[in-house]
Amino acid sequence: LAFGQVTDLNTKNMAQAKLVNSSKLYLLWKLGLKQSFFNTWLKAATNENFLNTELGVALDQIISKNASQWIIDSALYVSETQKKQLKLLELENSNFNYSIQAYIHLRTRKKALNWIGKLLPNDPLRTMLARTVIIDMAIKNELSSAAKILKEVYEPVILAQTDIERISGYYLFVARLLYQAKAYDAANEYYRLIPHESKKFLQARTESLWTSMRIGDYSTILGELKSLEQSMFNDRFLPEVYLVSSMANLQLCQFEKVSSIFTKFIKVNKVFAKEIATNLSSSKPKRLGEDDFFINQLLKSQTQAKQERKSLVKLLGETQNEFLKIFDSQTLERDVKLVSEIKRTWKNREKILTATLRKMRFVKVEYLSTMRRMKHKLLSHKFNDSVSTLTSSIDKSDKLEFKYDGVLFGDELFHYRSRIQNLCLQAGK
Repeated sequence: LAFGQVTDLNTKNMAQAKLVNSSKLYLLWKLGLKQSFFNTWLKAATNENFLNTELGVALDQIISKNASQWIIDSALYVSETQKKQLKLLELENSNFNYSIQAYIHLRTRKKALNWIGKLLPNDPLRTMLARTVIIDMAIKNELSSAAKILKEVYEPVILAQTDIERISGYYLFVARLLYQAKAYDAANEYYRLIPHESKKFLQARTESLWTSMRIGDYSTILGELKSLEQSMFNDRFLPEVYLVSSMANLQLCQFEKVSSIFTKFIKVNKVFAKEIATNLSSSKPKRLGEDDFFINQLLKSQTQAKQERKSLVKLLGETQNEFLKIFDSQTLERDVKLVSEIKRTWKNREKILTATLRKMRFVKVEYLSTMRRMKHKLLSHKFNDSVSTLTSSIDKSDKLEFKYDGVLFGDELFHYRSRIQNLCLQAGK
């Protein structure tokens, strides 16, 4: 009732108009009409300098408590026009403004760092901003600065969590940074901290293959690949598994295995290539996974917007409803944005597959070259492997005897010496 009466009020008195607008904002907030509240708040802040008034400051104190979490839970949609309007408010001293600015800059690498310092240490948007900043610094190879942000901003909040997925995400994040810093052993340690219950476990096992490849730990690679090559993974998008597997087996001269990997890579990934092309050309692409924050926010926003529109119509009617015009225009823009975000995930998948295919071609060239070098070596040289047995004592009575066959003791191990010349590794030098 109060909301309907306030919206019907018209006054030319400036002071009274500010009071009416403040009352509208407060009632929208209390009624839980979140998107309409934000739209009205932004209009008042940009057109009426509302944030610097006594009423604006008073309202900010009410709405700024847990503002960032409120914004996330509300799944506010900020249109491109509204983002331009918010740019005009970047210097305004308002806690709610800080949160909404942080929210729209979650993907803006250059500006994300500016808003970290404006938020409280336990603010949920702060760690998300930190992640963006760390990735930006890592791309620029500013690893020491990235580590500082990680240690001071990101780590304290994440490690205090009990959510296995958030903690696993942190370990995966650190492992990738360590890999870029060429700290391969340390990267492997973090990859192995991710438990098998986590959704990120398979991704971690796949990525850890690269650290093993870098340090030449082929036994670990082959062991991991043995599990990753099971048929149950044929329907999983893991093109890099085939790349690492072909590289490792080529280093070990397992030529028949390399050839079979090429064949399987084409068989499995041509299905994914077709699926990618279909979804990129579709007006209703299929959603990939459930962990994308931005897609989840848009989906939640769609659902909540439908409910909010019903509430607005119930309160004020369909005609002459000042909140519906911008509300409906946002609905159309949000739908287009959602399709674009879903296609982004398919484009990312396309880039991964394209890059992997290009690298597989290089591996195939090296595979054919190695085969030719091997053929030449075998035709032009003779190689003999020899194994000799040495005893640790001249006196036969002093020899160790072992009662059970097949049991190998440490002392006996050192009685053997072998000389093996590896044609494959020599040819690769």
